Amino acid sequence: TQAPGGTDLGILQALDIARAINNAWGLGLAQHALGRLARAKGATAEEETYLTEALATFASMPAQFKIGQVHLDLALLAHTQGNMAAITTGAAMMIKSMTKATTRRGNTPSNSSGLLAGS
Repeated sequence: TQAPGGTDLGILQALDIARAINNAWGLGLAQHALGRLARAKGATAEEETYLTEALATFASMPAQFKIGQVHLDLALLAHTQGNMAAITTGAAMMIKSMTKATTRRGNTPSNSSGLLAGS
């Protein structure tokens, strides 16, 4: 089924365009969006397919923050499926990717003004 306003169609068109012009960033964004949209519809097999594709796409470039976001979404999918091992792995990979992303930008727990501590 399609979301109101043709969301599926719009994202699928973006996916096709990104592939046609060889835009990996746009491709990864579209794959990630389709995975999240599939979750909203309860289509877990489709969600897993798109999220796995998005992870592979983002892994082909320096996109640690997006990789972390996709790992988080994969952990949420694992939770839905009751897969505790995958939840733990996904959460650990998300933390690792987010840490790499912030460290690459020069942020560390000691100079991030308490952002990592939640203050």
